[in-house]
Amino acid sequence: MKEFTIGQEDASQRLDKYLRRLLPQAAGGFLYKLLRKKSITLNGRRTEGSVRLQPGDVVRLYVSDETFGRFAGHEDADTAYEAYRRLTPQLAVVYEDDAILAVNKPAGLLSQKARPSDISLNELVIAYLIKSGSLTKAQYAAFHPSVMNRLDYGTSGIVLAAKTLAGAGKVKTITLGKNVKKVAAKSFKSNKALRTIVIKTTKLARKSAIKNCLKGSKVTKIQVKVGTKAQNKKYVKKYKKLFAVKKPASGKKVSVK
Repeated sequence: MKEFTIGQEDASQRLDKYLRRLLPQAAGGFLYKLLRKKSITLNGRRTEGSVRLQPGDVVRLYVSDETFGRFAGHEDADTAYEAYRRLTPQLAVVYEDDAILAVNKPAGLLSQKARPSDISLNELVIAYLIKSGSLTKAQYAAFHPSVMNRLDYGTSGIVLAAKTLAGAGKVKTITLGKNVKKVAAKSFKSNKALRTIVIKTTKLARKSAIKNCLKGSKVTKIQVKVGTKAQNKKYVKKYKKLFAVKKPASGKKVSVK
């Protein structure tokens, strides 16, 4: 039997999603079978996958150590964790709390790896959290911290990273300040909670400045706040054309107003 007490970092998610993170090698049908047979309980009682977890909840899995280890993919997770622990991260952390991390990415560093052998900002963030004691092996097995926006290889600037699952759902609105001149392609793809972008800059009025920046994102709303009512109206018209997305990942048309 395996027992897990839900902490703040795992709270608010559905039980079935938590189980898929805990046992990534297990098929969904197998997990629901365990739930039906009461081989997985929540606070000692039969439960359903749709239940939202709360801090202090106790999840018990009545499976053998061999079965748990096979479906948890512990060997791969352990290998990756040890590899991260051997890295020496040098990060310019500008903000940190229990859920998110803001880092000043230097030019010449990938935000996310392009090849399996790459060491990107994403890997350095995980290594930093391990070194600081914020990420245990068990926590890493359940949730992999990740950057929530990206910048081009040759661009420096602030990148946000989710330390916990709660952090991954924390940033729902991002503001592009008045000095922003370019937004990289797929900049917001990693942040699945992001829905709104507030634009305060007038310097993005070229297609090349924002090409494919919304690709893969869940953004559904863009609010233009560049200045006066007349100025806002002028740039709403411009940005409507520039930010047109035929098939947004959210499945909804992106509104600009």
